[in-house]
Amino acid sequence: MKALLLAAGFGTRLRPITNKTPKALVPVLNVPVIEYGIAFLKHHGITEIFINLHHLSEKIRDHLGDGSQFGVSITYLFEKEILGTGGSIASMKPHVSERFLVMNADVICDFDLEAFIDRHVAAKALVTLGLVRASEGDKDAVVTLSEGRIVRLLNGSPYDPLPAANAIFTGIHLIEPALFDYLPAGIFYSITSDVYQRLVCERTDIHGCFIEGRWYDAGTPETLVAASFDLLGNLPLSYPVPQLMKGYSLPADQLVILGKKAKVPAVPIRPPVIVGNQVKVIGVKTLGPWLVLGDGVSLSGGFALEREVYLPGANGKRRIETTAGVLYY
Repeated sequence: MKALLLAAGFGTRLRPITNKTPKALVPVLNVPVIEYGIAFLKHHGITEIFINLHHLSEKIRDHLGDGSQFGVSITYLFEKEILGTGGSIASMKPHVSERFLVMNADVICDFDLEAFIDRHVAAKALVTLGLVRASEGDKDAVVTLSEGRIVRLLNGSPYDPLPAANAIFTGIHLIEPALFDYLPAGIFYSITSDVYQRLVCERTDIHGCFIEGRWYDAGTPETLVAASFDLLGNLPLSYPVPQLMKGYSLPADQLVILGKKAKVPAVPIRPPVIVGNQVKVIGVKTLGPWLVLGDGVSLSGGFALEREVYLPGANGKRRIETTAGVLYY
C-alpha cells in the first residue's frame, strides 16, 4: 500500500510561525511533526510515501530528502498552484492502482491501522474516514456515523432534519482508486465539502471508523501545546521515534531528555522536561515541570520555565498564550 501525506498548505492556523517554517516541519517534542507520520506508516509496513508540496517546499525536501534516512521512499508531488485536498488527492491517480492511505502532515496518530483497513475491506467502502468521538456540542464535530456509514458530513445528509454530529474527522482517508472517477485533476477544491459531502447526500459508500488510540492535531498553537504535553506525559508511542527513545523507558515523573551541547544551570529539574540540542539557559532557579526547549533556544533569567513550549531558536520574546500553556517561537 502507498500513502500520501498532505504538506502543501500554508499553515494559516499557525501563523506567524509558518511564515518561515512549513507546518510539516513545526516540531512536537523537538520532532518535526511530519516525522511522526512517516514513522507511523513505516511501522505499519507502508514505505512508499508521496508528499505534496507548495508552501516552503524546498525546506521540506531538504529536510526529508529521498526518505532513506527514515527507511522509506519519498516521492514529491509539487503543486505550482495549491490544489487543496481534492486536487492533491487527484494527483495520485497516475501513481496508484490499488487502495491508498491519505493523512495530514500536521497530525500525530497511534492506532491499529490493520484493523482500520480490515473494517474498510469488510464494508466494501469506496472511502473510509478515520474519526474520533466527539462530545455533544463540540464545534469540531461535523460528522455523523451510523452503523459504520457516514450519514452526515458538514451540512450534507440524505436525512432531514440534519442528524446531530457525533464525530470529528481526523484527516485520515483510506481510498479506493474508483474514487478518482469523482475527482477532477489540476484544480483547487476541498474533497470534504466538494466531493465527500455530495457523495454522502447521494448515499454513496463512504464509511467511517472510530480509531481506537491516539490522535493529535498539531495545526494550531492551542493544539500544538496540548499535543506536546499529552505526549510528554504518555510516552511511549507504539512505534519508535528515534529522538524520543531515551524517554520511552521512563515514566513522566522521571522523564528528562537533554540534547547535545545543551548548557543548563545546575538547578533542580522537575520532570517531564525535554531540552534540545545547543540550548543555552542561564539565570533560572528550576527547570520544569512540563517544559520543552527546542534546538538552539537561548534564555537568560526571569523565566518561569514550566508549562511552556519553546520552538527552535526561541529567545522568550515572542509568545502565544494558550489554555494548555505558553508557546514561544
